[in-house]
Amino acid sequence: MSQDTEYVEVDVDNTGAEDEVAETTPTETTPAQETKAKRSKLPDGYITPIQFNNLLQQKLREQGKLGENEEHRPQVIYSYINNRGKNSPFPVVFVDEAGNEYEEKGEGRRPALRVDESGTPTEGLAWWDDKENRKVTRKENAATKAAKKAEKPQAAAAGDQPTQTVSDADLATVEEVE
Repeated sequence: MSQDTEYVEVDVDNTGAEDEVAETTPTETTPAQETKAKRSKLPDGYITPIQFNNLLQQKLREQGKLGENEEHRPQVIYSYINNRGKNSPFPVVFVDEAGNEYEEKGEGRRPALRVDESGTPTEGLAWWDDKENRKVTRKENAATKAAKKAEKPQAAAAGDQPTQTVSDADLATVEEVE
């Protein structure tokens, strides 16, 4: 069963399409841009998590902990905001348009970090340094624990029995019983 296909050549006039593109100016807004909600500017004394991430990224590069072509992803900061720990929570506050500060998320509230007079987020950077120190301490503790665990099987295999010290009071008790 074979079908014959016939192709027809069609001429398309494109002169009108070029004119339509030229009529659009960059200052006009499209319907998609009009419906997109704009975030209000944060009050003085606060920065966004993205701005904090950029400052942190610059600090990590200066310390040599982040390569020039590497990037510290802002999702990490948002993860710390959304999953704040109990013992050492990330120092974020939620701010509304009027500049009121809240501890929890809510309608019309944006996450923000406080900055000092010089514009430095000292609380956030101090928290980051403490977090890094806690990481180092945990690694050291884990290495110590692993070393102790590795020593125990070696001592048992060698036949070494732990020695027990006997106090004079224990010796006196043993002598009284005999």
